[in-house]
Amino acid sequence: MAVQYSNKQWLCDAMVPVPTMNTQQRRELFANFTTTYWGAAFPRDCFYDTACLNSTDPTTQQRWQPTARAWRAQKCSEVAWWQVAPAQGSLRSQMVNLDYHFQQCKYIFSDPNLPLPSVDAVNAVYGGLQPQSKGATKIYSANFGDDPWRTVCLRDMPNAELPAFIAHCDGCGHVDDFRTPKSSDPDALLKQRVLETSYFTQWLK
Repeated sequence: MAVQYSNKQWLCDAMVPVPTMNTQQRRELFANFTTTYWGAAFPRDCFYDTACLNSTDPTTQQRWQPTARAWRAQKCSEVAWWQVAPAQGSLRSQMVNLDYHFQQCKYIFSDPNLPLPSVDAVNAVYGGLQPQSKGATKIYSANFGDDPWRTVCLRDMPNAELPAFIAHCDGCGHVDDFRTPKSSDPDALLKQRVLETSYFTQWLK
């Protein structure tokens, strides 16, 4: 998440002492980083708390982060988009595989017979990576080098009505184009915003 949301350097800097630490020190480092990055209230909003997302207790449901269950419902029934551990060199546990996510879906929605997400059906409706096949026009696909979601987005421009651009820059993450511009923004991010403004201005005339 730190990399996804444009804070790769912060995470990398925090990990520098890890090779010299024992297990307990690494746990404390991880806990401190999480608290510093997300805030002390992070564990209470239950975005990543499976049991909380499954709860029918109104008091517990008040802790639901606004989009937590809606996003899970979309992933569990339509798009999947489950981030699993790579085969090698991952900080993520190898236990976090496709079945792990699918079992979590079944538990969150209390449905042991939940079918696998209808990814092919959704792609058939919207065209997947070929939206032009469904007559789609005037869609700008903005992607970023450090955003893991770029792999499920349109990366090449099939025609002038479906432009796409990937801002390849260090620390350029998810929806960076929506953030308040800063003088330190990389050139690729500046270009992303210029392209967006140009296309939107042209289409709204």
